[in-house]
Amino acid sequence: MHKVVLVDDERFVVDSLKASIDWAAYGFEVVGDARNGIQALDLIEKVRPDLVFTDIRMPGMDGLELIRRVMETTRDVVFVAVSGYAEFTYVQKAMNFGAVGYCLKPFDAEEIGSILKKVSDAIEDRQAYMMLDFMELVDDPAPSSWEGIRAVLGKLKFTCMDLDRVAVVVSLGEGHLPQDPTLCGVEIRLGRRRHLHLVGPIDGDALRGWLGRPMNAGIQSVGYVLATFFSRKEEEPQTDYLFRNEQLTSLFTGVDAMLDQLKAAMGRMKSVRTAALPEEIRNEKFREILRFVNENFAQDISVQSLSAQYNFNPNYMSQLFKKVLKMTFTDYVTMLRISFAGNLLRTAPYSVSEIAERSGYDDYFYFTRVFKKTTGMTPTEYKARGRDADREKNTGMNP
Repeated sequence: MHKVVLVDDERFVVDSLKASIDWAAYGFEVVGDARNGIQALDLIEKVRPDLVFTDIRMPGMDGLELIRRVMETTRDVVFVAVSGYAEFTYVQKAMNFGAVGYCLKPFDAEEIGSILKKVSDAIEDRQAYMMLDFMELVDDPAPSSWEGIRAVLGKLKFTCMDLDRVAVVVSLGEGHLPQDPTLCGVEIRLGRRRHLHLVGPIDGDALRGWLGRPMNAGIQSVGYVLATFFSRKEEEPQTDYLFRNEQLTSLFTGVDAMLDQLKAAMGRMKSVRTAALPEEIRNEKFREILRFVNENFAQDISVQSLSAQYNFNPNYMSQLFKKVLKMTFTDYVTMLRISFAGNLLRTAPYSVSEIAERSGYDDYFYFTRVFKKTTGMTPTEYKARGRDADREKNTGMNP
């Protein structure tokens, strides 16, 4: 859950804002409030919120000065300015200091909901980008990568630096895992109904005890690993059960086979190509299958499901993909999805997480990694570069 702090010198305003908004529905939790800017500075330093709603006119330090002082030291906090006065000067100053929104009293729940949706998407995009850097640093054996790992964890507001006692937890469902005030934790949305949690300091027994409590509504399943890989030890991480294990066992004979196929796919996906045209395929049944794949690549499809649907030998189908298209089935579907995602990033007004889901990826972080491996850029970088190219084209500049 993203953390929210409310700042207003009138208690009833804070209580009204807390009660009138379904914060959890947008992925937020109110973790504290303050009566003025000085109190808010201390509170922000203590709880490190993701979002702050602050009144503009307050005794002592006002909201504008609060925004200015916080933004001088960190860009990890998002501000929304609040006022009972519709004065353009306040709006302009608040935006210049770094606020992303401006709300008038009395509050409009729909307006605040729209702001929360916008802020949530921005936070999740930023977190996914940082997690991509984080995983690349973890894979890097160089001692210098430690500094980068700690820097990324700091930006994610994860304060536990005893990295031998950190757990990585993945939950499936709309709900959120129960909070434990004795633990440091950060929750990152991976995709629709899937979240990643870094939790620490914790050991195996404590972790199992925490996850053994009654789950919050909406949690369907949970998987975890004690992240001993942080310490770069030559030992296997401790695991209890696999996340969606039935899917893996239906596709691969073992972990080695899965990793070999993923590595081979990444090695061949040097660039995004266009889809094959079924009319060019001589085998009538394979042509029908290919047409279905071209039209339904964003769905949950596999060689096994297609084989059952079209009464086609799965091994022969795999051979045809390699022989006719010069790539595996997995490579081909990935190529279609990334090409489609790239087009949406350039032309559609969706967030990166929405584009990931529309392209067939319910795991936002996995989508980001595959996209970067395929195109050489993160989705955010690709989106920004596309906008720059369109801007140059519209102004008559050469790319």
